[in-house]
Amino acid sequence: MTGLVFFFIACISFGSATVLTDIEAVSLEALPGFEAILQVERDQPVQIKVALKIRNNGNANIPPPIKPLENNFAFRLDVVSKNEGSSVQSWQVSSSDDTVTSLNINQVKTVTLGCTINISSAQCSKQLEICGCIKSERINVPLKSGRRMLKSSFTDSNEENDIICMPLSCKSVPGAEGDPHFLVYGSLSKLPLCFDIIGRAGEELILLNDTKAGWSVSAHVLDDRYFHAVSVRSANNVVMITTDKVVNTSLTWGNFGGYVMGNIHLSMGKSKDEKSMMVTTGKSSRTMVVRVNLAKHFDKREHLDIHIEEHDEMDEYIGGILGEAKKNYLGSENSVQFDQPYGAVFIKEKYFPAKLATRGGSRCWLVAPSQALYPFKVRDFIQY
Repeated sequence: MTGLVFFFIACISFGSATVLTDIEAVSLEALPGFEAILQVERDQPVQIKVALKIRNNGNANIPPPIKPLENNFAFRLDVVSKNEGSSVQSWQVSSSDDTVTSLNINQVKTVTLGCTINISSAQCSKQLEICGCIKSERINVPLKSGRRMLKSSFTDSNEENDIICMPLSCKSVPGAEGDPHFLVYGSLSKLPLCFDIIGRAGEELILLNDTKAGWSVSAHVLDDRYFHAVSVRSANNVVMITTDKVVNTSLTWGNFGGYVMGNIHLSMGKSKDEKSMMVTTGKSSRTMVVRVNLAKHFDKREHLDIHIEEHDEMDEYIGGILGEAKKNYLGSENSVQFDQPYGAVFIKEKYFPAKLATRGGSRCWLVAPSQALYPFKVRDFIQY
């Protein structure tokens, strides 16, 4: 327990109190929808919601707070590096509706805690924990002499059991690490569906295809898990766009122009802030339009961002990751608690839990890829 010694010292309460007891932090669990796997995006706040179980191990009851105290307990909650130690005083004061509660001898109660944090990509690579601390509420009471006295709701005789931690798995998303992420708009939901797929180096993922029109769009994953090449196939032709050029053509990201390869049409454009390429194939209601942007991620390496425009036909001939996800995303429901960032999505006649997130600047319902693609698996969309 040496890694937590600083926590124990910081949790000591000082001042005047009428009750001497021992309050223990017994257990800490993530609430449904807030499992201890954070999807971390740079400069994006992440909400934490946990259930902290506390017990009165002492020989005295803690009654409802007595004026001037309005609460009995003060809670702190934060994410810390497991082996570095951190003073609780630097942690965030956690919001809770249970600070007024009384606690009798041997009684156990569960309180709900929440806070909003930011985790950098550098912190995400460390061994992290979510830790909660329970303390006596304390206030400074002015005296007639002009001085102040620190008053506590109780004095804790054992500070070493006031903190409890749970392991945290921190998985960075594209803003920090670069896992390919997907955003799909459904016809019956105000918010799109989003999910992250961790591809393996060398894999080619089928994003969208139309077996009737005979075209497909796929993306190639390299060792940093970003897309570095896009292939557009028609019945008789294949065009590959990389971070350098369009293979087997004179088009590069440094020039303007267009190119026609069979029934695949390409046009290059660039502005002060963006380099993009439009690719079209197919015809009439089965036309496909994809925009490919040259972008850079946090370590300055180049990758490709891909946007496929809404497709007029969504029938049995449409497939791929985006096609199946869009066809099967039938709606969403918010939590009955309107201020909670979790809900449920309806996919292929089945409900799955979802959490509000931000992808590409849009609010969306975040789910696991196995849920977004249900009843398919990611491996069903690998181009061999």
